[in-house]
Amino acid sequence: MLTGAFFGTTAAAPVASIERTIGQLKAAGAIIVELPPTADLSDVHAAHRVITFAECAQYHRARYSEHRQRYGIRARELIDLGLTTFAHSYLDAQRVRRHAAAQLARLFENADVLAMPVTPGPAPARTTTGDSAFQIPWTLCGFPALSLPTGLEHTLPQAIQLVGPPHRDGQLLAASHWCEQVIGTRLRPPPPT
Repeated sequence: MLTGAFFGTTAAAPVASIERTIGQLKAAGAIIVELPPTADLSDVHAAHRVITFAECAQYHRARYSEHRQRYGIRARELIDLGLTTFAHSYLDAQRVRRHAAAQLARLFENADVLAMPVTPGPAPARTTTGDSAFQIPWTLCGFPALSLPTGLEHTLPQAIQLVGPPHRDGQLLAASHWCEQVIGTRLRPPPPT
């Protein structure tokens, strides 16, 4: 279980749900070790923004110059920021990404799979995908990650994020399959009203 930055800013409901799930997994034989994160996540999030904006702008560059008005407001903002990103900023962000990936990979010296909250708060409203702060480090650094539903609390879905070491997607899927069997929870949509 990964602690520190992931739990310090998380609302009570997701933490309680994860602790319950971790208890179930431990009772079924999982060896649970609490590990502090080793990377400065504020730098990782800043690097993610720079890389995402610059690469998005590069991908859309030719089409965007001819069809700017057809893009949504948020997409235009993102692409415009990317088009004004300096090369040195992009290269600095890539250095942060590589450094964070090396630091985060060390966590797997003592763990096969990491478990942590999916988001800092409860499930978001249907109008948004929610806060991705806890997924960004893994996505940016190329680690396989997934969200495993664990149940409902006050009609809101609860989940746990599982992360595996780089290039070990099969290991993560096998672990998540075992966890799913132990938890035994399948979320179903609420009946129509």
